[in-house]
Amino acid sequence: MNARAHISRVDVEDMSQVVDDAWGAIHALEMVVKVSAGEVSPEVLALNYLAGELWHRLRDIRDSVETFTWRVELAEADNLREAIRRELETRGISTPEAIGNALGMLPEEASALLSRDLWKEGEVALLEAVAARLGVQVSEPART
Repeated sequence: MNARAHISRVDVEDMSQVVDDAWGAIHALEMVVKVSAGEVSPEVLALNYLAGELWHRLRDIRDSVETFTWRVELAEADNLREAIRRELETRGISTPEAIGNALGMLPEEASALLSRDLWKEGEVALLEAVAARLGVQVSEPART
């Protein structure tokens, strides 16, 4: 199992929902502040300050969720790559040309796909398609 991710895709989706809900709450708070725009009471000043603080903290949380998203996707991609490599090895497919044929792509593209160690958007879907083409089943990694 790949140990890059300590959270699952479901965790990231849950966090994204919380962030979306919080954005809605901040928007509602900003509306209250706008309605009270002419007032200079301590309560209105406190609400205005709170809205600004919440907005900045939520922006940081949103950035963290995006980071978690690509970490989870990188771990999923690594697990798919490992499963695909094992399947190719089991079938005795080892030359770049044979690997490219098995994956349905040019040998250079297949080699790059199976050896990449960085996150690339859309790669999980591509690896899932390649795994399906080979009949490879990849289970969800256990949570650490």
